Amino acid sequence: MKNRRFFASLLAASLTAASILPVPLFAVDGAVLESYLAAAIDRLELAAATLENEARMPTAAEEEALLAQHSMSQRYFYSFAGKYREELERYLAENPEIQDQIDSLSAQIDAQIAQEENE
Repeated sequence: MKNRRFFASLLAASLTAASILPVPLFAVDGAVLESYLAAAIDRLELAAATLENEARMPTAAEEEALLAQHSMSQRYFYSFAGKYREELERYLAENPEIQDQIDSLSAQIDAQIAQEENE
């Protein structure tokens, strides 16, 4: 249970850190944003599938393996949203289907966690 809450907290922090961390001095290019968001969506899909199939959150090793497929470290992934807050906000505003996908997966994960906690 602690692992689920910890992972959920990290997931929420990585997706919402954009609203509280400072803006970088240099902009990031669209391909890098797309790569980051693809990794973020894959993480959410991994969490949703692991919760549904195994009633647990992904382990750190599973997450590392997934991020490695995107050529990212956990440290890079977790710091990215804060460093590129404005760029991510703009990109998601211009691509609402990606924001909708993130919101839908996040809601699915929240519902699965709530269901597990109530059982």
